[in-house]
Amino acid sequence: MKLLVWIVLAACVPLSAAQDAEALRFINKHATQMDAAVTLVQRVIMPSLLQVHIGPFSMKQKGSNIPARETTMVPFDLSMPGAVAYALSLKFPARVSKLDVVLQATVEACALAGADIVALRRNNRAVLRQASHMVAALTEDLRSLVPAFGKPIAGHINFGLLEVLVRAVGWGHKNLMFDVLKGFQPIGDVASTCMLRPILEPEIERFCRQSNVKSFDDAVEHLTKKAKAADQAAQDDQWEVWTKTLAECEKGFCTGPLSRKQVHSLFSSSEFGPRCIPAFGIWQKGSLRRIDDASRSGHNSLTRMWETIVCVSADLPADIAAEFYKYLPATCRLRLGTDDIASAYRVLQSAAPQYNVAAVWQPKARDGSESGGKVVYFALRGFNFGLKSAPVHLATLMRPMIEFCRKIGLVACDQFYDDVVVVDPEFGKASAQATIDYIFRLVGFPFAPKKHERLRSQNSFLGVVSDFSTAAAGYVLLRVKEKRRRKLLAELKEIREKKKLSPGHAARIRGKLYFTTSSAFFGVGRPALQAFTERQYSHSHNSNLTESLSSSIDFFITLLERLPAHRVPLYDSQELPLYVWSDAMWELAPAAGGAVVTAVDEETGDEYYVAAAAIAFIIFDPEDNTWHECHAEIDRSVLRFMVQGKKQYIGQLEALAATAVLSSMPATRLSGRRMLFWIDNLAAKYGLQKGYSKVNDSGRIINAFRVLQAELKLSIHFEYVPTHQNLADLPSRDGFDEMCQVIFEATGVPVVRSGPEKNLFQYEFVVPEFETWEAPLADTGRKRGRRRGSRGNKRQKA
Repeated sequence: MKLLVWIVLAACVPLSAAQDAEALRFINKHATQMDAAVTLVQRVIMPSLLQVHIGPFSMKQKGSNIPARETTMVPFDLSMPGAVAYALSLKFPARVSKLDVVLQATVEACALAGADIVALRRNNRAVLRQASHMVAALTEDLRSLVPAFGKPIAGHINFGLLEVLVRAVGWGHKNLMFDVLKGFQPIGDVASTCMLRPILEPEIERFCRQSNVKSFDDAVEHLTKKAKAADQAAQDDQWEVWTKTLAECEKGFCTGPLSRKQVHSLFSSSEFGPRCIPAFGIWQKGSLRRIDDASRSGHNSLTRMWETIVCVSADLPADIAAEFYKYLPATCRLRLGTDDIASAYRVLQSAAPQYNVAAVWQPKARDGSESGGKVVYFALRGFNFGLKSAPVHLATLMRPMIEFCRKIGLVACDQFYDDVVVVDPEFGKASAQATIDYIFRLVGFPFAPKKHERLRSQNSFLGVVSDFSTAAAGYVLLRVKEKRRRKLLAELKEIREKKKLSPGHAARIRGKLYFTTSSAFFGVGRPALQAFTERQYSHSHNSNLTESLSSSIDFFITLLERLPAHRVPLYDSQELPLYVWSDAMWELAPAAGGAVVTAVDEETGDEYYVAAAAIAFIIFDPEDNTWHECHAEIDRSVLRFMVQGKKQYIGQLEALAATAVLSSMPATRLSGRRMLFWIDNLAAKYGLQKGYSKVNDSGRIINAFRVLQAELKLSIHFEYVPTHQNLADLPSRDGFDEMCQVIFEATGVPVVRSGPEKNLFQYEFVVPEFETWEAPLADTGRKRGRRRGSRGNKRQKA
C-alpha cells in the first residue's frame, strides 16, 4: 500500500548536529540583513518596555522556609498590649498586582498613549512586515532545513522573523528558533529553556527497542478489549474518533492509516524504532475530542521535565482592568476579547515523530463489509494530546509570542495554554486584536477564526464572564458563563442520577468546576473538589459514587443554582478594616500514669479521646470604636462532625474559631467590610488564606468559611500572630478579665460592658454548618452552641 511513499518519508529524522551548523551558517550568511532588521524593530519598542524582562523563575518551594515571625506585620518582640496597639494602627494592605512586570509596563504604555495607540500599532505592524521582508532570504534558507516529514506543519513558519524578534526583545531562550525549526522532544530527558518554572523530577529509565515494541502489543490488546466490551454509545464514540483522525490526515497533521509494518518502515532509521500511544475520545464542549493515553503507553513515565507551566486564572482580566485604572479615569471603558491558536499541539513540530504514533481502533464498516475491526496507526507530525511534554513545549512557544505582542504590538495580553486574552481601552478600537492576530499569523501560528471573540465590555475567559460595564462604579463583575453553568448543572445531575463517576470523567468535571466556581466567587468550592481528586487518581475500577462524592456533587449543584456574580474592586478603599483575632484550645484529659482518657460516643458508637476544647474571637470595629467578643466550649455535638479517632483537633478548631466570626457576628456589621485577621496556627491560617485543605474535616470547615465570606462579601487579609500576642488566646483559656486589661493598656480606653458607654459586646457561638460539603448552602438556620462550665457562666450577652 504505497510502501515506497512511506520509505521516502523516512526523512523525518530531527536536525543533526551538521544541520544545526548549517542553520548557523545561514544566519551568518544573512547577518547584515538580520542585524538591520533587529535594529529596525528595536527602534519602535518603547524604552520602558525594552528594559523589563520576565524571569527566570525561581524554584517553587513545597514548604515555606520563612520563619512565621517574619510573615506578620506586627513586630514579634512586642508584648500583647504593645502588639494590639500596633495592630490597630495598621491599614488594610494595598492591592498587590498579580501581573508580571512586562504586562504591567505594557498596560501603562497603552494607557498613556491614549488614542494614539491605534496609529502606533499600525506603524509597528508595518515595521514587522518590513523586517520580515528584510530576512525573507534567510527564512527560505532555514525552511529548506525542515525535515521532509514536518514540512506540512512547519514548512511555512517565518523562521527568520522569529529569530529577529527573539533578539529584538531580548528573550531569554536564545535557541527558540532552532527548537521550532527542528522540533521539540516528545519523550526522554527534555532540556530546560530557563524561561519557565523550574522543577526537580526523579531520573527516568532509558527506553529501548523492546520497550517500544511492547507499546504496540499493549495498545492492540487494550483497544481490542475495549472494542469487544463497547456498548452502542461507545461504538458511536469509536466512529467519531476514527472520523476525526481521518480529518486530521486531510489537514496534514498526520499520515495514515498505516499498518504496523508500514510504521516501522517509515521510521526505519530510528535507533530504537517507533513507539505508539493508544487513542480514545472524550467529550468537550459538546463534541468528541481524540486524546492519546500517553500514561498507559509509558511515554509520560519515560519523560523527565526540568520546567513546568504557570497558569493564569479566570480573574486575570479583572486584574488587568485594575492596572489600567491606575492611569485611566473610571469613565474610560475597557473591552475584552479572546482568540485560540488553531490546533495548537498538532502544529507544534516533533523532533522525534517516531514516538508520536497514535494507535486507533478502526471500527467495522457500517455496511457490514469485511474492512475494519482492527487497530491501525497514524504517524503525527506534531504532538499528541496527552503527552506530558506537550503543554511545556507549547508554553515555550507561547510565552515569547505573548512577549512580542506586548513589547512590539503594545497589546495588554496573556495566555492560558493556547487561549489568548486581550484587554484594551475603547479608544484602541479593534487595533489590539488586529495587531496580535497579525503577529501570530506573520510568524506562522495563526488563530482559529471560529474561536475568535471580538472585543466587548462583557466577554468570557476560561468559562467566567468579566463584565467591565460596572467599572465607573469602582468594580468589575465576574460571573459564570450562563451556558457553562447550565451544562455543568445538567452534567452533575446526570452523574447524581446514574450514581456513577469514572476517574477520567472526574478529572474533566473537576477542571470545569475549579474554573467555574473557584475563580469567580471568592474561591468557593476548592475544598469540595477533594472527592473528585480522589476519584480521578483512584486505581479502583469501581465507579460508584461514595458518600463524599455524593455530598460534593450536591454542594456544587446547590452552588451553581444560586451562584451570584462576584465584585472585584478596582481601587483600594480608604475605610479602616475590622481587626480580628481568633484562637482555639485543645487539651487532652490526663489519666493516671500519663495516659489519656477515652470514651464512647453514645449516639454514634465511635470511641474518642476526652479533651477540653474551646474557641474564641475578638473584633475591634473602628467605625464606632467598639469591641466584640465570643468564647465557647466545644462539645461532642460539634466534634462529632470531624474525622473520628484523632488525638489532636487543634488545626480544625482554629479554622472553626475563624469561621465562627462569620457565623456568629451580625451580618449587618460584617457585610461588605474588610478584615485584618490574625491567627496563631499556620496550618489554619494558610488553609483559610488559600481556601483549601487536603484534610477532610478541615476542608469542610474552610469550605463553610468561604461560603459565608462570599455571602457577606468580605475582603480578608490573614496574618500570623504568635500566641503571646494573640488577644483571643485569653478568653479561650478563662482569661476574660485579663483580656479587658490588655485592651485598656493597648488603647487607654477602659472596657465598658454595660450602660450608655458600653463598648464591649458579646455573642453566643453560632456553629457554622460543616457536617457535609453542601451544609453551608443548606437552609437549615443557625445553631446556637451549648455553653457549659465556668466560661459560659461568666459571659454577659448583649
